[in-house]
Amino acid sequence: MKLSQGKVQRARYRLGLSLEDVAKVCGISKNTVGRAEHEEEIRTLSARKIAGALKVEVADLIKEEAYVEAD
Repeated sequence: MKLSQGKVQRARYRLGLSLEDVAKVCGISKNTVGRAEHEEEIRTLSARKIAGALKVEVADLIKEEAYVEAD
């Protein structure tokens, strides 16, 4: 799953959290949080944990082009 760099950063900044803070709250590595912010592939569970730490829904963090409708 890929998250939007801007959406993750805005949510993090809004709460005044560093990458380390988010990682600590989530119980995941700082590298995973960094990968999420750089729009790299992360596990769905990690995305859920990050969203929870940022007090948003996963859907609020997903890249727009990640939504693809099937015909």
